[in-house]
Amino acid sequence: MNGDRTISGRHDPSGWLKTLGVVLLVFFLMLTSGILAARADDCATQCRSRHNQCRLQTKGSPACDTKLQGCLQSCLTPPVKK
Repeated sequence: MNGDRTISGRHDPSGWLKTLGVVLLVFFLMLTSGILAARADDCATQCRSRHNQCRLQTKGSPACDTKLQGCLQSCLTPPVKK
């Protein structure tokens, strides 16, 4: 044998299918990680916007910083499905 997997003299496609599966899995993970990163970016932008509004409305209250911290933390936590 020369190292090729053969079945009855034909090439075994399982190696090719496994490679294709791995490539598709990596592509899917890259795609979803990009989407999740974009959502986290949007969430953080909204948190900062709310923080700026809070600071203006309360004339710089430290409570706004606490709210910002909680908001940013929620951006890192995946949403809970109900």
